[in-house]
Amino acid sequence: MGGPEWGAEMSALDDIIARDSAAQQASPLDSIIARDSSVQAPASAAGSSGPAQPTAAGQQPGMVASLGAGLGHGFGSTVLGAQELLGKGLTALGSDRVGPWLVNDAQQGVKNLDAQNQPYAAAHSTTNTVGNIGGNIAATAPLATLAPAAATATALGRVGTGAAIGAASGAMTPSDPNSQESYWDQKLGQAGTGAAFGAGGALLANALGKVISGAGGTSQKTLADAGVTMTPGQALGGGFARTEDKLTSVPILGDMIKNAQQRSVQSFNKAVYNDVLAPIGKTYDGPVGSEAVQAVKSQIGNAYDSALSKMTFKASDPAFQSDITNLAGLAQNLPAPQQQTFMNVLKTQVFGKVSPQGVMDGQTLKGVQSELGRISRGYTGDASFDNRQLGAAIGEIKNAIDTSLTRYNAPGDVQALSNANAAYAKFVRLRGAAASTGAMNNDGIFTAAQLQSAVRAADKSAGKGDTATGNALMQDLSSAGQSALGSKYPNSGTPGRAALMGILGALGGGGATAAGFGGPTLAAGAAAGLAALPYTGLGQRATQALLMSRPSFAQPVGQFVGKSVSPFAAALGAALAK
Repeated sequence: MGGPEWGAEMSALDDIIARDSAAQQASPLDSIIARDSSVQAPASAAGSSGPAQPTAAGQQPGMVASLGAGLGHGFGSTVLGAQELLGKGLTALGSDRVGPWLVNDAQQGVKNLDAQNQPYAAAHSTTNTVGNIGGNIAATAPLATLAPAAATATALGRVGTGAAIGAASGAMTPSDPNSQESYWDQKLGQAGTGAAFGAGGALLANALGKVISGAGGTSQKTLADAGVTMTPGQALGGGFARTEDKLTSVPILGDMIKNAQQRSVQSFNKAVYNDVLAPIGKTYDGPVGSEAVQAVKSQIGNAYDSALSKMTFKASDPAFQSDITNLAGLAQNLPAPQQQTFMNVLKTQVFGKVSPQGVMDGQTLKGVQSELGRISRGYTGDASFDNRQLGAAIGEIKNAIDTSLTRYNAPGDVQALSNANAAYAKFVRLRGAAASTGAMNNDGIFTAAQLQSAVRAADKSAGKGDTATGNALMQDLSSAGQSALGSKYPNSGTPGRAALMGILGALGGGGATAAGFGGPTLAAGAAAGLAALPYTGLGQRATQALLMSRPSFAQPVGQFVGKSVSPFAAALGAALAK
């Protein structure tokens, strides 16, 4: 570090500084202070008080003046601290004029700033301190703007950037001439403290951003919007959910968590019911399970029948006749018995039910479509492949009639029929989930994983392409449920719930001793009871609202605070450390 070339360069720079110092005989800051003192001296002698003499003539600086003085002091001392650090560094590198001059000039400047700020600090200590913090932040703010975007993209990166900014800010603190520590030991301590406070400031800004945004990711928000009530761990996701699952083994609390998780799955079932009914503008509000599935089916059937009853069917529709001709041609590929059955159904259930004018009224139409659906389902479920093909062909007759109705009936009635058909398409997925083996063993209550399987099974796109790309019908809800709620239905938490009620009853009724709860046992029971409150029915809903309910603008604001404000929060933390 002290080679001939480096020494020659430092000597040349020292000569320049020495020449400038001889010409000025004082630092620029000293000159300014001297000039201000000479200008203000007459005013002071005359008994008036100028800005540099705030305590003269019995006057006291105001709060605004103290705030401004603090701002100037905080900004100036940070800049001078950086100058001192630079001078010490140059001195360590071999400069015997530039380095010492920068150090001495900075230290004298700090003394002058302290002397000028003292009356303002004495008058309004808190206001002046706030100003000092603001000045420190203003002086180190450029460091925050230098933080690379990649470094602030993650929470860990923001904390690391905050620590770096805090360390740099702490190193820019002027040294204490009265300290027993060496200059570099002071710098090490100041940088370490600044790093800790800077990281803390960034961490708090990141946490504040999350609080503003609300908890939960895309899956949680999808479920919340659908009306699903989650446990705190499910709403927060990630490590919180894993920790909550591990706590299910804790006595009392664990059973309460399981019970709350059961309610989450049940509320998911109800959300699915309502999603299925949404196209026809209906909702379901009752117990979940097999009876609920039947109730949903009945509502869709009623909507379909209501739409059909207002329509008429015209067998003379050319497009319908073309569809039926094509179907009859395809039916020729079936074995003779199935061909005959197809033609008999077409004759008796369609053309045999129309009037001489080739028209079928709404009530007759309802019966025809219902019977076609029944026959189609019967053959489709048969063990014989040929019969299953026959069932599919009869189902296409029903579809051809539905399609025909849209061409000559009133738009409102057509829309009502379309809505009923859309609801039924969703019901097929619900029915598959409720009929799965696991759900059948649980009275028709299904998990998100079971719905996910039903969604995939009902996907008729080539190679299950809609499922593969995440676009299958109802996959948004099933995927969100599986991500946040898991794939299992929790065991009952009845024993733990009963124990908790016993504890709470003993506490509330003053019968803790009689109930066997006293001393440490009572304290442990009380702690368990409090911890279990978010897992009661009311507590679960309230906790989710507290964690997740936010206006639409909250998320972008929270993201801005978490990412963009973190570096400046680090500067604030470092300033507080000073």
